[in-house]
Amino acid sequence: MHTLSPQAAFDWNVLRLQIVFVEDSFVLNRADAYTKDNPILLSALASADALLTVDEGRFGSLMQTSFHELVILRPGIFLQQQRASGRLN
Repeated sequence: MHTLSPQAAFDWNVLRLQIVFVEDSFVLNRADAYTKDNPILLSALASADALLTVDEGRFGSLMQTSFHELVILRPGIFLQQQRASGRLN
């Protein structure tokens, strides 16, 4: 590590004790072809069951399919599915 100023060294020692290591909830074992959209896809994958989008230019090939168990749908189709399942009236 680079030499830290006295204040930075103090701050680091305080912060270091607060670091909590957690197990990854998901790790990709291969590179995906959708690299341009990986930040969006991986963020949604980490915290959602579905990604709702109308951007067919970016996600068209994934629409109504899934990305590592993340369902990618247009909002209208999602609502239709929710109504059909009885989750919405």
